[in-house]
Amino acid sequence: MSSIVVRSRAGWRATLLAGAGWVALVAGEAGAAEADQAVAAAEKVDSSGPAWLHGWSPLADVELAVHAQELKATGETTFGARDSGTNTVSTLLVRLEAGVLTPNLGVLPGAPRLVIRGGGSFSLRESSTISSTQRLAGAELGTDFATSWKDMWHAGLDLQFRFPIGDQVIVIQPGVEYLQSRFRFEPHFTFRAQPGSPEAQGFPNPQNPPTLNFNGRSGSDVNRFVGPSLAIESEVLRVGPLRVGVYLQGRMYWLLGDRDTTVSFARPLNGQPQSATARMEANFLAGQVGFGLRGRF
Repeated sequence: MSSIVVRSRAGWRATLLAGAGWVALVAGEAGAAEADQAVAAAEKVDSSGPAWLHGWSPLADVELAVHAQELKATGETTFGARDSGTNTVSTLLVRLEAGVLTPNLGVLPGAPRLVIRGGGSFSLRESSTISSTQRLAGAELGTDFATSWKDMWHAGLDLQFRFPIGDQVIVIQPGVEYLQSRFRFEPHFTFRAQPGSPEAQGFPNPQNPPTLNFNGRSGSDVNRFVGPSLAIESEVLRVGPLRVGVYLQGRMYWLLGDRDTTVSFARPLNGQPQSATARMEANFLAGQVGFGLRGRF
């Protein structure tokens, strides 16, 4: 005798919901498995760290870099020296940095590691200048606008992707960086009377009058920047858990806040009261490129 099973609408709904839950569970397990596989693959490429660090890696690097930025300067004096000019100034830097890499992040494609880093830079060439000379009736006037770089400090946050290519491991590291630069703006003006001119008669030797300096200097000013960075690194040495790589890194910055620095000063010159005002405007874009050596566990 055959039997017929009749399933109610509620029963079908329960069956469908149970099936959907099973599919979601399988999909979730598959996604988790894929993430685990990505982490395992990344860790296989990057598996040299000591066990006691639990996937964390300290790092340190030293870099030789060039900082470039366009500056515009203007200045004028009551004794006639005046000028304006624009120049892209470049400064050679030694950059020191330390940081830490987190364990691989399986929630992101490629299971990269997060890099938290910071450090400082010190200029090897302290100042960059915009200079000119003017000749007026009876005098030669000089103008020199100098920017004296003191130090730079930075902090960055990157994602580090590691790719095995043959026997080499290539590192691609995009990120974002904050930079703080301390500097002084130093306008210099000069006055020299033409030999034998009426302006030279007040000097002990009118045929060889001295050059008189009229100099000013701003206080220590600070520019603040933020922008993207990109580093490409190749490992060149492994000694136990220590890995050493060489890298090339580029950084582009946007200047935050005020871009102007103004200096006004007054004092006697050749026995007469004189004054000067100079202004420097920094371009809102700046950039750095550097080559360095990085070590990590």
